[in-house]
Amino acid sequence: MNVQKLTNDDLRLLLSFLPLLENEMTEAKRLLQQKISKLYDSPSQVISWCSFYELPIMEHVSAFAVRYGFEEEIHQISNSPNQVVAMAESFEKMDDQIEIQIATMTPEELEDAQKNLISFFGLATSLYNSLRCVLAFGCHLNDLIAKVRAGDDRSLFNALRLDSTVIGCPSVMARISLACMLDDKSFMRKLKSALNSRLQKREQANFKKMRLILRVLTEAKAERLTNDQLYELFVEQLDLYASDSRNGDVMKNLRKFADQYMTTHATT
Repeated sequence: MNVQKLTNDDLRLLLSFLPLLENEMTEAKRLLQQKISKLYDSPSQVISWCSFYELPIMEHVSAFAVRYGFEEEIHQISNSPNQVVAMAESFEKMDDQIEIQIATMTPEELEDAQKNLISFFGLATSLYNSLRCVLAFGCHLNDLIAKVRAGDDRSLFNALRLDSTVIGCPSVMARISLACMLDDKSFMRKLKSALNSRLQKREQANFKKMRLILRVLTEAKAERLTNDQLYELFVEQLDLYASDSRNGDVMKNLRKFADQYMTTHATT
């Protein structure tokens, strides 16, 4: 089954990168924590990344690309007829380039590069969290902040569950300030709950992947999938939903899942 320019192989390729990306971020965080005493001299060294969530996602990506010299790779991805394959190839290329650069650095150059490690990881974390938001809620974290500006408190609380630094976003601070001014105790209780809670059911691996696939299809402007196409894609091709689900009629459940996604995120 082909959907516009995307094939099932493209979607499988995209899904194969999720565990690799998660492992890379976990390992990077572990290494950073080990070296933090050597890298961290003052609070000014740590970049505050929450302001990037106020930007549309492509401006967010561009800010990262410009700061760290990945403009050419991002340009190639955006202009590629098959962006999924181009993205995979570009990430592999960038990873190889970084390893080569590190291997050929002098001790002085390596020391300078390490000083930028905290800010690099901070911006990379912001982009990773925006991807996590796609997996959990079907939209970028940037989209949730846009909804906060439109007065959607639920989006504010969902954003906080993904990344507590969101509390520093001007749009979020404006809403909290209003609640303080109005002595809105109900809002403050929900705010406290969001800061102290974690995503649970929404973080289930297969449902995360299904939301990502729907997001990709939406951005590819694919036509609405029929019940048979949903079954073929998620059950037969990608093996993300069991054909003998205990939760009732499989096609009906898939249709409900897809329709709920489209109703909420088709215009984001």
